[in-house]
Amino acid sequence: MSRKVQENLLHSVELALVGLFFVQALRRLPGLLLNQGVLTGIPGSTGLTGVEALFLLLMLLLPLLAQARSRSRLALPVCVVFVALARALPALVPEVSQVVVSAAVIAGGLACIVLLLQRRVMHFPPLMLLGLAADQVVRAAGNTLDISWTAAWSGPQLLLSALAIAATVLLARRFQESILAEVTAQQGLVTAQGAAGIGALLFLQLTLLSLPNAIAARSAASLQLLTPALVGATLLPLLPPFRNLGRVLLQAFYGGLRGWLWLALTALLLIIGLRLEGIAAATALVLLQFAVSLTWWWLQRPLEEGDRDFNGIALAGALLVTVLLLAIDFFTVASPLNAALFAPNGETLDLAGRMLLGIRGLGWAILLLALILTALPMTRSSLRTAWARESTDLGLVPLTLLIAAIVAGIAFTRPQPAANAPGGTTFRVASWNLEADAIASDEASLESVAQSIAASGADFVLLQNVDAGRNASYWVDQAWWLARRLGMQHGWFPTADGVNGLAVLARAGLLENSGRLAVGDGQQGGLQRAVVDFAGERLTLYNYWPGQTPRSLEIQLGAMNSLIGSLHAQEEPDLLVLAASLDGVPDDALLLPLRAANFMDPFAIVGSESAWTFMPGGEALRSDYLWFRAPLVDKGTGLLDAPGYGHRLVMVELSLAA
Repeated sequence: MSRKVQENLLHSVELALVGLFFVQALRRLPGLLLNQGVLTGIPGSTGLTGVEALFLLLMLLLPLLAQARSRSRLALPVCVVFVALARALPALVPEVSQVVVSAAVIAGGLACIVLLLQRRVMHFPPLMLLGLAADQVVRAAGNTLDISWTAAWSGPQLLLSALAIAATVLLARRFQESILAEVTAQQGLVTAQGAAGIGALLFLQLTLLSLPNAIAARSAASLQLLTPALVGATLLPLLPPFRNLGRVLLQAFYGGLRGWLWLALTALLLIIGLRLEGIAAATALVLLQFAVSLTWWWLQRPLEEGDRDFNGIALAGALLVTVLLLAIDFFTVASPLNAALFAPNGETLDLAGRMLLGIRGLGWAILLLALILTALPMTRSSLRTAWARESTDLGLVPLTLLIAAIVAGIAFTRPQPAANAPGGTTFRVASWNLEADAIASDEASLESVAQSIAASGADFVLLQNVDAGRNASYWVDQAWWLARRLGMQHGWFPTADGVNGLAVLARAGLLENSGRLAVGDGQQGGLQRAVVDFAGERLTLYNYWPGQTPRSLEIQLGAMNSLIGSLHAQEEPDLLVLAASLDGVPDDALLLPLRAANFMDPFAIVGSESAWTFMPGGEALRSDYLWFRAPLVDKGTGLLDAPGYGHRLVMVELSLAA
């Protein structure tokens, strides 16, 4: 192996691992803060300790310190070692606060970027792209859950941290002369617009473009196809021929128009990806990821004589832009974590509450705003092209990393063996409102849900208020994770901004999956319709949830009956089960239309006191229902608790009439 290849390999290892740790911490911290009551003020939340608040402040101050010490030859190796040790801290001290760890890693990562801009500016885009791609692979291995924060990852984490330290030490000792010789020609500057672009692009990557499950949830495309495709789109810009292609295409246009054309193209791809469904939407978003991955080279410009270097301040500002966009995006989908900020019946308590209520459902607008901020630096760079003319050689190291990442993405998302279908003429169906981000989507909480479902023996599970990639639930696709963990098929129907909705899990035989959105005020609710094959018969499962925003029970049930009626106008199913998670306790008069339609409630004879499914504020309420119609026959019922969950799992065993 030649000296140049060794140096490139060590740089790639250093950049990939620092980038990975940085991205993992950026993804972890928002969920930690939201679930601890920051921004939400939910009752019973623990809030931040003094030490955690201090480390959050460190995120903004360490980049400034790094800039002040940038002339030191050891500054960058020290920063890399700091990031590696901070990321390994949970493996060494399990009781350490993850807020402290995440904040420290983010602070160290920003400091590394500041030093790269002053020493090796050409390594800033690879740092981000390698880190984002590696994070996608790790999440694919965990079925969209970041397994690097689990206890089982302690050994691999220590190994990766040691590898990062070894790479940076070897670079500092063996290749310091070649690195220092290039410093003068490789100094970069981040302007105010560049800082806004970096912050906005980080937001786009965290919430959508480097999150295969979020794209799959919005587009209804296959996650098994999207994962390797998105990894490839993230890493392709590292290959010089693709940057050369971008340079040739841009130079065909007048300099003052290049940036605006790029903005128009990327905006068009985003709109297509968010408004359409299926392969067209998924393809548009994958192409958009490739396009914005090329944009990393435009977010800084060469440092010129007379320029004042404020990269430390700029990077701190970029982080604040990301935080602001994440905070706004959190309120575009109503959830248990932010519902407390609104008064009942959608009436807000103050002007701030009204403003927050007004942005619900506008996640697409936040994404578009972020995309505009990302492309703005290109509109101001009419006299240069960031993708310099380079060799057409693909490069051994980046090509190897690209192929390895795509193969890993395919391997980790490969289809599972089909489960056995329910035998005989008896089956169990369950319904459960998961309350989305009201519970942390870490391995322990998801495992608790999986164990409860397994204990119920349910063959079909209807889930309400499920997240498929939101910050407060750590960007996990809860339905996909549960399906892979339990060896079940799953169908997804989004109701709110594409990342919150309804899901069905089936032991086997899932034939159809569709749904309709409910019309009403507040957050979007809906009715999911799934058809499964049971004993050679078509069994129709309806799954209804009115949304998080309180509506009157009359409106909730009226919307449900209307949606069912519209579907029955197309086809009247013979075998039918209906699950509903309502916001309140309906009286007998409101349930009369269901009885008139021959729906039977297997829990009616149990009584509300014993059949309660939800206990807000200590008051036992029955708000979760399962109904069925003949020729199905009730063979027994059950209710299961899961520690830390507000709603109980509702289960009924049914059989075909003899």
